[in-house]
Amino acid sequence: MQYCNKCRRPLNDGEVCGCIHSAPQKKKSYTLLFAIGIPVLCLAAFAAAVLLLRVITDMSWRSKQGRMADMNKVAEEMTEAADKALQKISSEGGDVSGWNNINSDEDIPISYKFDIGRFHEYFSEYTGSSDKEFFIIAHDGRVEYLAVSDSWSNTADAVGIYPSFDDSPVYFSRDDIKEKVGKGKRLRDVYIEGTRELMDIRYRE
Repeated sequence: MQYCNKCRRPLNDGEVCGCIHSAPQKKKSYTLLFAIGIPVLCLAAFAAAVLLLRVITDMSWRSKQGRMADMNKVAEEMTEAADKALQKISSEGGDVSGWNNINSDEDIPISYKFDIGRFHEYFSEYTGSSDKEFFIIAHDGRVEYLAVSDSWSNTADAVGIYPSFDDSPVYFSRDDIKEKVGKGKRLRDVYIEGTRELMDIRYRE
């Protein structure tokens, strides 16, 4: 009996094995799949990363705006308390005339024509936020500007302003043009600019 030299199948006399004429089976190629799939996956991953970044940025912005709005409400409440405290001092004969720069940092040497200790006492009675850091610019016994924050120097702490403008805190100014407080500024930066503006006002007057 004859056998195929290639596949060793038994052959009848004169029979030619079919394996000689059959083409070898081609192996599957994944080149095209990789060529298309990898860029698509990379593009999808990039789009997902961009979307995630936008979501995180939006959440961070909303959180910051929320904290700022809360601080603006605190500033408004503290302004009412400061006005009441100044009015009470005035009713007791204290001289609250002119410009006064009042703040929560007792280490800053500022002289007043009235008893500043009594002001802080009355102020604490009228507000529940006297534990926060703040500074007040008052004119003739009325608050013109108040800025408040949880700290003087932490850039992460929102700064509340009264009166507030738009969605951003602004520096103290008597002009119509209000300069917004830049990103990363602290309450101390706002205080320094406010004090500088107040000195200019006093000089012009």
